Amino acid sequence: MAEPASIPASSARMPQPGAEMTRQKQLPWSRAFEISLKSVKIRFRRSLITALGIVFAITFLMATITRKAVTEAMAAAVPERIENERNALQSAPQIAEQIRALDEKAKNAADAVAKGDYVQAHKNLEASIKDKVLDARAAPLLEKVKELEATGTRLTDLDKLRLKMVNLGEASGGAAGAANQKQSGARDYWLIALALLVALVGIMNSMLMSVTERFREIGTMKCLGALDNFIVRLFLIESSMQGTLGTAMGIVFGLAFASLKLWWDYSDLAFNFMPWTALAQWVVLALGTGTLLAFIGAIPPAWIAARMQPVAAMRVDQ
Repeated sequence: MAEPASIPASSARMPQPGAEMTRQKQLPWSRAFEISLKSVKIRFRRSLITALGIVFAITFLMATITRKAVTEAMAAAVPERIENERNALQSAPQIAEQIRALDEKAKNAADAVAKGDYVQAHKNLEASIKDKVLDARAAPLLEKVKELEATGTRLTDLDKLRLKMVNLGEASGGAAGAANQKQSGARDYWLIALALLVALVGIMNSMLMSVTERFREIGTMKCLGALDNFIVRLFLIESSMQGTLGTAMGIVFGLAFASLKLWWDYSDLAFNFMPWTALAQWVVLALGTGTLLAFIGAIPPAWIAARMQPVAAMRVDQ
């Protein structure tokens, strides 16, 4: 009886059915970033749509928060400044008496100061000095009248500003005004949350469509040895880049729109009350929020792409 042929050593080392046939590779982050950047460039239109969802949401967020921060700063500072300016005007009667004591011909300037018409008082006193009706002793009083004129102008502007804030509902005009202001603030926060939720759904939908379009590409990378976590990393980096860019654009647009609206409502006086520290904190928070939103929205599509079987992905017709 013939002996069975011996099995070659090379054949004995062959993998059994079901064993892993390819060597998977762990590529560096730099390579993942490079591939993601190329994907964004190739699919620029879809990337733009994804970024626009973030842009609109962050624009609304920054515009609302910026206006709220500025108006709150104005509501806190304007009454105090009005009080300070009024205290500064308490010296007007003494200055009027000093002007009247110089010469009877300066009576018009003194009367104007007493009436609070500091612009006219300044003109009268300056004209009297120029015509040499008054001597050099009136020069210090002229400087004081100039200060009263500037203080009166600031006080008038602050009173107008305060009145506009009350009329627009951004400063409490009693208990009813405070209640309306609180209700308006709650409504703004709900709208911000809704805008961010819509942006999150838009990002997720856009990234799912991106996965669908890239079945063959994903299958090819997995056949070449790409690990599941590398596929996940690609989509998360791609979405984060779009989110960061869209957030930065939204911050710029939001600040611009808020500044324009503040100027339209309150003129350039509003910019004297800009809370720069608080706004800087909100910019950082908005940047982190937009990027995190894009990152979270890409997790389900990235997981779907990573779990895809290479053979099934390669069979998809493009």
